[in-house]
Formats: sequence, C-alpha cells, structure tokens
Amino acid sequence: LLDRYQKSKDVAFSDFMTNYLQYSTDNGAYSYYLTEENKTYEDTMIDVKKYADKVGIPYRQWLMDSWWYFKGTGDGVKNWTAMPSIFPNGIDYVFDNTGNMPIVAHNRYWSANTDYAKQNGGEFDFIIEPDSHQGLAMPTEQRFWDYLMSSSLEWGLKVYEQDWLYNEFSEMNCTLESATLARQWLVQMGTYDLMTTNCLDIHTHTHTNKHVGTAAERNGITIQYCMSWPRHMMQSIELQAVTQARASGDYHPGNGQWNIGLSSMFAHAIGVRPTK
Repeated sequence: LLDRYQKSKDVAFSDFMTNYLQYSTDNGAYSYYLTEENKTYEDTMIDVKKYADKVGIPYRQWLMDSWWYFKGTGDGVKNWTAMPSIFPNGIDYVFDNTGNMPIVAHNRYWSANTDYAKQNGGEFDFIIEPDSHQGLAMPTEQRFWDYLMSSSLEWGLKVYEQDWLYNEFSEMNCTLESATLARQWLVQMGTYDLMTTNCLDIHTHTHTNKHVGTAAERNGITIQYCMSWPRHMMQSIELQAVTQARASGDYHPGNGQWNIGLSSMFAHAIGVRPTK
C-alpha cells in the first residue's frame, strides 16, 4: 500500500517533531488545565522555557492541549483561536518569547455552532447535525482547511493534532451514511497530492485557480492522529502529511499506557511514527 500511494517512511522518520524532546500539556501532564499560581498559560509556558534553558532540559517543541481554544455546544470546537484569558497577548507572543519553539496544537471535533460554518454566519461549507449525539459538524471544502492551516503559521503551528477522530466519524450520521465523506474529510485536512483548487486569498478575498498541494503540504505542517481507529490509520497511507499518531492512552497510572507494542508496530508498518 505504501508503494501504491507513494508514501515514504523517510518523511515521518526524519520529521523534526518526531525526533526531539517535547514539553507536553496533554491529559495527565502537570500543566493540563493547570497554570502556575496566579498566572496565565502565557506566563506559565514562557516560564517553563526559561526554566528548561536554565537547568539544561533540551525541549525543542511543546504541545498545547485542548485548554486554549473556544468551545461551543457539545464541548466541540466553536473557534480554533486562542482565548484572551489563556494568551492575553496572543499565541504569537508566546512563540516569540520561547525562542520560536514550534507548537503541536490540539484540535477536537467541530461543534454544531462553530463560527466557521455558513449556517452560523461563517464563510465555509459545513454539514451541521445539531441533534446528533453532542451536536457536531464537519467541514466539507478544501478552502476551510487551507485557511485554518495558513492562518496558524504566524503563531508557530508545526504539527496539527487531530484528536477525537473516532467521535467525529462515528457520532455523525453523514459519515456513516456516505461511502466517501470520511475519506474526503481526512484528505482535505492533510493530503500531499497536487490538485487544481479554487483558493480564497484570505487577504484580498479574491478567488484564484492554483495548481498547488492542499492544506498541510502547502503550509509545511505535519499531522498527528489521536483517538484513531485502524480505518483512520489506514487512510493515512494516502496522506504523506500524517507523520505521527498516538500509540497509547493518556498519561495516567494503571491504565495500560505502556502496552504500546502492537499499536507501534502497526504505525511503523504504514509509515507513521508512534507517539506516547
């Protein structure tokens, strides 16, 4: 399959973000929804970098988990931008003050009231299912992913982490009723294939036809899958941008988090680096 879809293991194995130590704020980490006393996350992360430099901990990247963006109905994503209470001066300020340390940024399923959807006054095509389970939505056009990735470069995004993959898939009716929609969703998010697409210039709001790679490739961003089923992982064979995937559960004692042999072998076989 790797040969058929021309996916190279070398891309994942040489990815900067899979080869160096990361400071994580994922579920189970000390800084998961927790800051220094009387300080914001902005202050805390800058202090973490200062302390690491002082004592010689060689962090080369950091992961910001789900605590940083706006959430809507069903606890899904309303707007994938930083809340002022989290980063008063913006993520780009933290990026500048941590020595431009690259960021792995968490994302989850889209809320039915997401700001990006045309149904809610936004600019992009979404399928909205307010009555399905938690009330979810799914983007359906390439233009959305191009905008999301390109607008995030300025604040240091290097890896886009798509978490809650199986929820976005299994808890919507549209993905279960279509043979192609789920593939379209993942391919638009991260394909490396070249295609002619009608692009929106986010500065001039004019449309031009460009023969360019899609969202992740165009912006030099790689993708991490999280809470993926084997079907998601198999789809990644078609996507060179997917260089890594979670191979364990969250970091809590006693939950079998070190039983990562089989999942790591599976990831390796399909050109993906397992992350713990």
